[in-house]
Amino acid sequence: MKLIPNILIAILSIFFFSGCNSESEKLPILTYVDFSKKGTIYETDFTVPFNIWGSNVAFTLFTTGEDFPIGHNEEQNKIFMKTLFLKPIKETPYFKVKITLKPLFKSYSETPVLIGRKEKKEIKIYKKNETIEEIVSLPLYGKHTLSDKALIIADLQRFRSYHVKIEVLEDAKIPEFVKTKFGIEMYDTKH
Repeated sequence: MKLIPNILIAILSIFFFSGCNSESEKLPILTYVDFSKKGTIYETDFTVPFNIWGSNVAFTLFTTGEDFPIGHNEEQNKIFMKTLFLKPIKETPYFKVKITLKPLFKSYSETPVLIGRKEKKEIKIYKKNETIEEIVSLPLYGKHTLSDKALIIADLQRFRSYHVKIEVLEDAKIPEFVKTKFGIEMYDTKH
């Protein structure tokens, strides 16, 4: 019988004393960030919610073909069609960004991080309380064109708050109709 009150206290402490910041944004977050301009900085605090499929969080660059004037410009039509069919383009623009992820609490475990595209399978292990800092370069065209491109996927602690900062390191010449967004969302590990 003494075990039940101890379990209840442990559960309540997870929810109320877990290092959550009341000013943290809730996931998922999706906001416009201009990844084509050197010097662009976006930063925010967020709290990792519970996810039955795992505790991985994806930090993602989204490219969309918003406001595309179909039929108005032959050159833009060609670029758009090449992007739709994933054909290589002579000069593929690359986005180069620095992502910094800092825990806002005393961490009790290491953090595995998958960097860049899943196909490369480059995984780094960060020590307890260590700030994650990676420079990632991703192409505009190629797999997942006009879609999402993961900068990093990190196995973060649920119910904990983190600070993320994105800094664009180089200009990228992209078509006028392409808009970029930054997203933070739970990464579904069931697939």
